[in-house]
Amino acid sequence: MKDAGIKAGRALVLGSDSRSFLAVIRSLGRRNIQVHVICPDPDSPALRSRYISKHHVLPEYAAHPMTWIEGLDKLLRRESFDLVLPCDDPHIIKLTAYQALGKSNSRLELLPADLRELTSSKQRCHDLASSLGVSVARSRLVESRQQLETAILEVHPPYVLKPLSSFGADDPVTRREVRKAFTPDEAFSIGMLFLETSGLQLQENFIGTGTGVEFLASRGTILTAFQHLRLHEPLHGGGSSYRQGIPIDPRMYRATAAIVAAICYDGVGMVEFKWNRTTDEFVFIELNARFWGSLPLAVASGADFPWFLYQYRCHCERSFAQHFRLGLCCRNWTMDFHWVGSNALHDRHNPMLATKPWSVVLRELRSVLRGTERIDTLTHDDPQPFLAELRNAARALARRFWRHCRACVWLRRHRARGIRRRIRHAGRIEFVCFGNICRSPFAEALAAQLHADGILHAAVSSSGFCALEDRQSPAMAVSVAREFGIDLSQHRSRRISADRVARADVIFVFDWVNFDSLVAEFPQAEPKTFLIGELDSDPSLAVPDPWNTSREMFRPVYRRLTAIVRGGL
Repeated sequence: MKDAGIKAGRALVLGSDSRSFLAVIRSLGRRNIQVHVICPDPDSPALRSRYISKHHVLPEYAAHPMTWIEGLDKLLRRESFDLVLPCDDPHIIKLTAYQALGKSNSRLELLPADLRELTSSKQRCHDLASSLGVSVARSRLVESRQQLETAILEVHPPYVLKPLSSFGADDPVTRREVRKAFTPDEAFSIGMLFLETSGLQLQENFIGTGTGVEFLASRGTILTAFQHLRLHEPLHGGGSSYRQGIPIDPRMYRATAAIVAAICYDGVGMVEFKWNRTTDEFVFIELNARFWGSLPLAVASGADFPWFLYQYRCHCERSFAQHFRLGLCCRNWTMDFHWVGSNALHDRHNPMLATKPWSVVLRELRSVLRGTERIDTLTHDDPQPFLAELRNAARALARRFWRHCRACVWLRRHRARGIRRRIRHAGRIEFVCFGNICRSPFAEALAAQLHADGILHAAVSSSGFCALEDRQSPAMAVSVAREFGIDLSQHRSRRISADRVARADVIFVFDWVNFDSLVAEFPQAEPKTFLIGELDSDPSLAVPDPWNTSREMFRPVYRRLTAIVRGGL
């Protein structure tokens, strides 16, 4: 591998997390590459890295996609980057939209359109792996109610229900989550919700541990590879919080190489498998056609994929190290803190859940004593992201403490009286949730009835944070709302705006995520923003979002909102 004599360059990195985004920044910065970044989260610990040369701020894409594209175009024309590296799916979607409309003299690290379409589809990747003889879990493509009913009969429970892609081009911000169902009725209910927006993949649950073969490939040939094993992962699946570098399994490597060769893959990627280490069987899960969440472990182990990719793209390098440090563990401590809590609350002997006995968790701490453990955000040459993460965690704990205090009976009664006084003098009340298709339009409709009857003097309206406007309420919301005498069939979603905030005298949100989002975008709204759950005696101030859930989840939400609004809003 040729490091000497290579002229320092310039790269633009897009992302926000403290795993792959930060790992790419550090990797290139250590090689004297000028690293510019675009990060939509101003509180991201990654922005504290000493290796960032410049942080460019663009308008929010969800609200102003064309303005974002125009801003990026001006930036790329001005700076002439050697390489533009997106670190997550939302930024890949944004760059794809830019590529379709704009031109620049910078190289965008994007797959060709046909490969992007293939790799973003879980079903097409599953079919590809199966056609190559790679072991896959039993799976069915579902695009209609009839197909869903048939698939439930053909696939054994428990079921894994996956959206066909994690993000959509029409909404690159909202992640479509994988769901698990343990009964046919539950699978049908969840599946019907998926079908309201897209198709799905209904898959048989395979008991095993997540593992990934990470690689850099050149036109279908793997140049170098590394493998990790997940030690801690969410109970029902998802990104790992703790993982370890292991020897490459020859069978999984061959499966990865076959997939890479079949589609002539060019660039970095990771093929994910589930591995039952008791039976030694494994199945293909998906192909991540981008940098992956466990990248800090690979870089710490010497498999410096961001630097490898830069050398490959900018200097046509093809010779890379093949052997890396094994046995090193890497932990995302904030994610792992939540994993420990979940592990404590669930059955640690249930093979259907990714839990572990405490004896195993304690044995894992030996890696700290051996010096074979790392933290994603902490490196000796760049400690500030870790310190920023600590500060963010401390602020989050302080907020949780204050919010817990607000749930105390005496303070809650005092605040409720104050909120109702504001309502009596309000000229307009705004209800705000995320999508403005389930909770806020239901509360608006209830309040509108009171306004029509002369009980409530304030005018009412609703809106949400989702950039997509004019969406209908899901069929489940319409159906359950009808049980409470509310018609949501004609509702169309609207996005919250500065004008709406200015006109409202009282703003009701439904959970703390809504509250934080509103205050972050419109700081002036904080003094007049309240959780609607502060007006009743339920132990939780938050009214959960029932979107993409079952009828049994919608009913208690709508029942509680009915009691709050009709009981004395």
